[in-house]
Amino acid sequence: MPWAAEREEVIPMARIRSSSLIPRPVGPAGPAGYRNGPGADGRHTVATDGSPDSGTPPAQGATQDLPSGDPGSGNYWINDDGRSSGDGTVTYQGTWNSGSGCAARCLWSDDHWSDQAGNTATFRFTGTGTALLSVQDTGNGIAAISVHGGPEERVDFHGPIRTGETLQYLSPRLPYGEHTLQIRVTGEHNPEPGAAFVSVDRAEVYTD
Repeated sequence: MPWAAEREEVIPMARIRSSSLIPRPVGPAGPAGYRNGPGADGRHTVATDGSPDSGTPPAQGATQDLPSGDPGSGNYWINDDGRSSGDGTVTYQGTWNSGSGCAARCLWSDDHWSDQAGNTATFRFTGTGTALLSVQDTGNGIAAISVHGGPEERVDFHGPIRTGETLQYLSPRLPYGEHTLQIRVTGEHNPEPGAAFVSVDRAEVYTD
C-alpha cells in the first residue's frame, strides 16, 4: 500500500472499532480512509480525521432526486401578507397576529398566527395543486385544512422544536383552474403543547 506511510493520525477507538476498520485510498492518490458501518459490505466509510466520507459529490448543476415527501418549489408562491409571484391572494377571517419574529425561518421573514377557534386563512390560486409551509413550534395546535370546499383534513402544527418553512400540507393533484386552500384554527391541541396556535407562512402553487 503506497499510501500506508502517510497515515499518521490515530482515530479514537471510542469512535471506531479496530475490528471493523479497513484502510482504503480516498481519491486517486489521497490518504487512507476507513470503512465502518452500513455499506455494500455492511460498513461505513470515514476519513482519517474521523469525519464521514460520503463519496464523490455530484457535479455542479447535476440533477438530484428530492427527499421523499418533498414536493419541491412551486411555479409561484403566495406569501402570508398577500404578496405573490403569480396569480394568487390570501385573506383572513377573525383576528390574526402577524410579525417578523420567525425571521429567516419564514419567507420574507414574516408569518401570521392565531389560536382562536374558527379563524380562517384562505389562499386563492390558479393551478393544479398547492403546498402549505409554515412554522412548527412547541406551542402550536391543530388546524383543519380543506381544498376547494372539500372535506377537512386535521393537521397538527406542533413540533418538538421550532422549525420554519415546514411542509404542513400538500394538496392532491387538481384539474387546472382556480382553487382555494382554507386553513381553519380548531383551538385544539394534543397533550404536549400548552397552546393551540396555527401558523401561516406561504403557499407554493403548482401549474403543471
